[in-house]
Amino acid sequence: MIQNDQRRGPLPSEIYATQSADRMAKWRKEGLEETAQIREKLRSSPAEPGLYAELASLYSVLGDQDAAAAVLREGIAACGSAADLYWKLITMLQEAGRNEDAIALATSAIRKAPKGLQFRFIQRLILPIIYDNEEEIVAYRRRYIRGLKACEKEILSANAKRLEEYLEGLKHFTTFQLPYQGCSDVALQRQYGILVHHPEGALSPVEQRPLHARCFAGWENQGRFYFPAFF
Repeated sequence: MIQNDQRRGPLPSEIYATQSADRMAKWRKEGLEETAQIREKLRSSPAEPGLYAELASLYSVLGDQDAAAAVLREGIAACGSAADLYWKLITMLQEAGRNEDAIALATSAIRKAPKGLQFRFIQRLILPIIYDNEEEIVAYRRRYIRGLKACEKEILSANAKRLEEYLEGLKHFTTFQLPYQGCSDVALQRQYGILVHHPEGALSPVEQRPLHARCFAGWENQGRFYFPAFF
């Protein structure tokens, strides 16, 4: 007598698993072929930052974060003036919980990249996404408070050229992670909001600023404060 499990065909779930594995293998093969094509382009254009960014993004999609980070470091070495590569790698390091490495990279970028002061905010105010313990929360909060005071002192006395660099950095920085600490942040957000408003206000008249900055200026005149970090 033939056993039931010997005469049955594959279950739908088994067919789906096989098809999914085949699709995944094909997708990965195509992705690796694309990385090879970009590498070939880099051989003829080794100082093209966009190719490094594209290759790093592709490695990230393929799940190889180490390769993506290595490509970005390679690009930074070859294209020292490419601030976007610094930002991409800093973001990747922060998301991976490697905040000390991100701080070190931001410090290097301040010295080496064009408009280097755009990295001052992330250097002094970077915060983890996940904390290991309460002591780490306290340490990073103290560091954030010190960094905010240092940024305030530096920015409020900066000339127009330096203010443009700080303003460029604000396009990439956010205090979104601050509430993760579970503390009252109203005073710190107010302080940060005023700090953010200063370069915008100093470099352009109210009517020429982005909408959120015009709102800030109006609220400020009424003794209230708007926090652009949330937008």
